[in-house]
Amino acid sequence: MLRLCLAVVALMPAAALAQNHIAPTEAKTAAEELKTFTVPAGLAVQLVAAEPDIGKPIQIAFDSKNRLWATTSRHYPFAAAAGEKPSDKLFVLSDFGADGKAKSVVLFADDLNIPIGILPLPDGKSCLVSEVGRIVKKSDTDGDGKADKTEALLTGFGTRDTHGMMNSFLLMPDGWVYACHGFSNESKVVGIDGSTIAMQSGNTFRFKPDGTKVEHWTFGQVNPFGLTFDPNFNLYTADCHSKPITQLIRGSCYDSFGKPHDGLGYGPHVTRHDHGSTALCGLSWYQAGYYPKEYSGCMFLGNVVTNRINADRIVFKGSTPVAVELPDLVKSSDPWFRPTDVKLSPDGALYFADFYNRIIGHYEVDLKHPQRDKDRGRIWRVVRTDSAPKAPFADLNTTDRTLLASLLQHDNLIVRTMAANELIRRDKIEPRPKSMVDELSEMLREGGTPAKAAGIRTAVERVIGEPNKEFLPALLAIAERAPADDTHMIHAARIALRNCLQAPSGLESAIQLKDLSDKAQTLLVGVIVALPDARAAKYLAGRFAGGDRNADYCGTIGRYGDDDDCSRVIGALTDPREAAAKVLPLLRGVQARGGALPAASLKRIERDCETAIVAADPATVTAGITLASTLKLAPIFPTLVKFAADSKTTEDARRQAYEALVQIDAGKASPILAAVVRDAGKPQRERDRTAVLLGAAGTVAGRTELLTVLLTAPTKFAGTLALGLAQTPAGSQALLEAVEAGKASPRLLQDRAVAAKLLTHDRGKFRPTIDGLTKSLPNPSAAMGTLLKDRAAGYAKATPDAARGKIVYAAQCANCHRVGDVGGKIGPQLDGIGNRGLERLLEDTLNPSLNVDAEFRAAVITTVDGRTFSGLVLREEGAVLVMSDNVGKEIRIPKADIESRTISPLSPMPANIDTLIKPEEYYDLLAYLLSLSATK
Repeated sequence: MLRLCLAVVALMPAAALAQNHIAPTEAKTAAEELKTFTVPAGLAVQLVAAEPDIGKPIQIAFDSKNRLWATTSRHYPFAAAAGEKPSDKLFVLSDFGADGKAKSVVLFADDLNIPIGILPLPDGKSCLVSEVGRIVKKSDTDGDGKADKTEALLTGFGTRDTHGMMNSFLLMPDGWVYACHGFSNESKVVGIDGSTIAMQSGNTFRFKPDGTKVEHWTFGQVNPFGLTFDPNFNLYTADCHSKPITQLIRGSCYDSFGKPHDGLGYGPHVTRHDHGSTALCGLSWYQAGYYPKEYSGCMFLGNVVTNRINADRIVFKGSTPVAVELPDLVKSSDPWFRPTDVKLSPDGALYFADFYNRIIGHYEVDLKHPQRDKDRGRIWRVVRTDSAPKAPFADLNTTDRTLLASLLQHDNLIVRTMAANELIRRDKIEPRPKSMVDELSEMLREGGTPAKAAGIRTAVERVIGEPNKEFLPALLAIAERAPADDTHMIHAARIALRNCLQAPSGLESAIQLKDLSDKAQTLLVGVIVALPDARAAKYLAGRFAGGDRNADYCGTIGRYGDDDDCSRVIGALTDPREAAAKVLPLLRGVQARGGALPAASLKRIERDCETAIVAADPATVTAGITLASTLKLAPIFPTLVKFAADSKTTEDARRQAYEALVQIDAGKASPILAAVVRDAGKPQRERDRTAVLLGAAGTVAGRTELLTVLLTAPTKFAGTLALGLAQTPAGSQALLEAVEAGKASPRLLQDRAVAAKLLTHDRGKFRPTIDGLTKSLPNPSAAMGTLLKDRAAGYAKATPDAARGKIVYAAQCANCHRVGDVGGKIGPQLDGIGNRGLERLLEDTLNPSLNVDAEFRAAVITTVDGRTFSGLVLREEGAVLVMSDNVGKEIRIPKADIESRTISPLSPMPANIDTLIKPEEYYDLLAYLLSLSATK
């Protein structure tokens, strides 16, 4: 029903003026905006630069000469067209006065195409900058302060989404540049040395400053935008849709929209709160002596929706950072204030880029909206009222070596890092990112553990990149001893274990380890399960046959094992009720590698399914039905018919049985489903669901039955019958012919759910007929306008209850969406969604296909046997494509069965929410969603 009703709410445009996405006020001058800021006592905001001296800043960074570099863009959100000369700019600001104002603003480059990421290099005369499709090096070779040389270092970056491009470059003392790769884009990145990586949507990566050795660093996240580090050189990202702050663990996989993890589970996050927003970016760790001491060890990040700089104190549980929410550092009453980046300066103050704009949303507001500002932009800083900030150096390139060495002990983390980078540049030494790495690695080989958790993490993450079987005992000991709340240590150790198991002789060595505690053995086996390895599958099959009936083993055994391994699993299952639940993940693993279960096992599986289907436990029943359906076990057909007819069978279980009957034999199933559709004594919801399923079965008899019942059906049920017919191209044709013949009302073609489904099969074939049959009817957009107006008025008159709405949300939306730590990740995180206002939520739930983002359009899959499936593609599991339908249910389709795959211009969300959910429940749901807003 409504489970995908918000799948695109967080990313699609809307004409309605929602809170903070289109500011209702007019622009202020920089002087006027300055008066809107509120900061804690003892601090003040100062203007560093504003238009017309600079453009609209996106990201900022300081260099070895204490200058501030800023990328600005007028092109955004559209890249310069082919044949058009790019004209976005890069500025260098310096000589900051006591009032904060940059006395020098130099235009370094004016030929860029939506530059986002910026990294001034230690030589003081060149920088790396990202633009559409590539990362380039801009250099000033003649010393006039302007770039006169451009070198392309990395190419092949996706450009479909200009707010999800590569960003937030950091040069660390290990000699690598770390960066984020944002939402939606697909990239096949090539370095100048030929090294390559492939990334889709959220990821982080690294490369050498000369454009060589590009490597993946972490996988997943939705749209990381902002990268910083702490005194132990742990990296952190800001991501609006997974969590505001994530400490990166090398090789870890983080949650994203519908993407699977790597078998070890998703990496942990730092925050459990979301600062009331789904747009957080540009974070910075504060470690300096300029601000009051309570600010050290805090994280600050921009919130472009709530117009604030949020603050969190970071406390550690072992090596695991935990964010404690603090009062905001900066608040503005000007809704045009859009802080996109925050940076700690060598002078100890925080500087932030202000992409000053009436509109901040990318997909949230039409990309061509005429009120997107193109000219205004500011850079600000926060200073103490009793003391102006002062950098401890003027130019590191000319700083005396003695002073340079002393700066390695400076209280400012940025100063220490810059000094280290300068020493490395001068001496051309092999970078050493963490002084204890070699010592700690040796201690790991000996099985020892240093006293500090941060030191252990340093060694563990070194092992992730340099795995060796010798580390296995020490890694198991570390993971075993780590407190449960040190989640980052445990996850890092598991990644290191996996990599060591994949090293030469690693798995064989692990299996031979003696005297492991039960906890260590469980840890080890839990990592072996994640190995894409035939040896792991054989080992797990042996454990399973030996009595360790862990269902998690079965997927690995099926995916990477052979027929003998699968037979051992099936043969070891003596309880039929258990068998169905264990064989199902085994089967899915087998299907993922394009195989089939051993034929000799099918009779046994048939008996197990029969027993499971009549079991008392609902989970066992579901497993039995799903297994029978997936394998298309014809002998189970009579059992399913009897089960569905039993008055004790629940409505949901009956629906599962009907779906299985269609999968096993659509022809034989059609008369059974048709009888339900005809039976006016059945619950209407069951008749509705069955009508849609009957249409999806795609049989001639089913279409005939739906058309027959349609002739005399009341209006509401007629819409459901039409929706059933619209499930397939042949049914859609039959529905249109019935309307042409006067046997069905043309108004059915304007039903939003029916129209949406018809157009998934359109391909230019049905649209002229639909337009011709409905041309004399009122415009459906007028009807939509009336519906939106009526529901807005209804909400105003109702007494909606957010607590009741939370229950509606849990039942209808939580399969696909998460609030806090609860819910699925098929669609966007909904924390802070209330900031978008009532008009926006009404439009996006009642008219979801208005302007749906390409990333969230429905895929239409046609199989070789004529079936059609529509929904969001979630992932690929080997030889199987996994998608989600409009109720959040996974559909698994073997790739070999797919005849065609197209993308519909429509949303996969139900288009008739107004009829699927009672008005009073809908108002409660709106009240709950509106309650999910910033409250500070």
